[in-house]
Amino acid sequence: MTKRKSTQDPAKRYVYYVAALAVTLRFALLLLVWNHPERCMSLDTESYTSIAVNVLAGHGYSSCLTPPYWPDICRTPVYPLFLSAIMAIWGQNWIAVAVMQIVLDVMSGVLIFHTGRALYGIKAGLWAGILFAVSLSSAMFNLKVLSETLCVFLMACSLFSLSGAPFFQVRPARISRIKRIDRNLFTALFWALAVLCKPVVLVTAPFFGWWLLKKKNNTLSFALVIAAGLLPVAIWTLRNGLASGHYVLSSVVAVNRLHYDAAGLVAGTGNQPVLEVRENLRRRAELEAGKADYCSENNAWIPVYRRLGDSIVAERPVQYSLLHLRGALNGLIPAFGVLLEYTGARSSGSNTLSVLQEQGVFAAIKHYFSGHYHLLWVVVPMAGLWFFFLVAAGMGWVKWLLGRQWTDALFWGGSAALLLLAPGMASEPRIVLPAIPFLAVCAGYAWTNKSHKPPATP
Repeated sequence: MTKRKSTQDPAKRYVYYVAALAVTLRFALLLLVWNHPERCMSLDTESYTSIAVNVLAGHGYSSCLTPPYWPDICRTPVYPLFLSAIMAIWGQNWIAVAVMQIVLDVMSGVLIFHTGRALYGIKAGLWAGILFAVSLSSAMFNLKVLSETLCVFLMACSLFSLSGAPFFQVRPARISRIKRIDRNLFTALFWALAVLCKPVVLVTAPFFGWWLLKKKNNTLSFALVIAAGLLPVAIWTLRNGLASGHYVLSSVVAVNRLHYDAAGLVAGTGNQPVLEVRENLRRRAELEAGKADYCSENNAWIPVYRRLGDSIVAERPVQYSLLHLRGALNGLIPAFGVLLEYTGARSSGSNTLSVLQEQGVFAAIKHYFSGHYHLLWVVVPMAGLWFFFLVAAGMGWVKWLLGRQWTDALFWGGSAALLLLAPGMASEPRIVLPAIPFLAVCAGYAWTNKSHKPPATP
């Protein structure tokens, strides 16, 4: 008797592999903090949680801990509202937040698998999903009460919609009804939510627009999709303007301009400690703008921060460009410090980022591990896996270039590059996480056997 060949779609089996790897790694990390929820906190956590608490208490969208509750224009709304939804059910339970973020990140891996499969074949999808699932730099921050994991999920949703990949099996009678839904509209809406989670995502707008323009035959439809993506961003910018008089998406841009760009430039060219320079610039801004309450500092000082930061950067544009590039590369360092914080072997707040900006990688490693050099064994395997991921992503991008697939190379490689470079001297491992979905697809494409043309979108 001849065996009947299985007709089961291998993609169903492969997606379980991706999900199993992602779940195993992330819940193993969760065990490290299960009895220590305080390790889920970060220096930026309070700026999100205070807003979530005030929203639930009826004090509006404010980060103030006491009255008057000034409107906050620093943090965009998606992540604080996400936290308020969790707090409404479980209270200020950081383990509950970590579990929800793990679920979202596992779903991100599944969506990235389907995106790569739909556009470049099942092998590309499998490798993209696996490399995302085992990416320690991504998994580490699932446990932190920070916005990066939610941003990655929203970006993965946008890319999944863009790929046209089928996710659920539907009856033929319903296909015609589903086809009437313009999936590119969901691409734009999820992209807008990602921007309102992490404003740095806005730098990918030209590449999403270019991709949609190349894939859309109807100019009016293309214009409607772009408008749908930009409308939520414009509404929040208008809200900030009406609330504070400053029509900006987030005041954090002005703060980073002074605290990181200007302070880093002055410290780098004058051989001064960056923390000392930053404090001097902050005092100078305070003298110009007048003293403000902590929770309204960004509202009152934003024009001065921006003007002072821009004036300092304009004095040395070449030196600034070089320092900006060097600072952006710091984001590619593996997030081994976070793992050590989860284990309790090290604690945050050691000013390692300042040492990194002033003296470079080796000085920062020496500073961080001072007296604990035995912990360096954690760095080698993490660094090896992370740089394998980056090299594979670079190989995929080169493969598109060699195949003259300019749209794909520009969209995936260009988006990842801008997300990596945009933070500049404010960059650190968690800041570059929104680029990981793009890097994963690039890395997945590197392992395909031949040039693969995307199938027609159903």
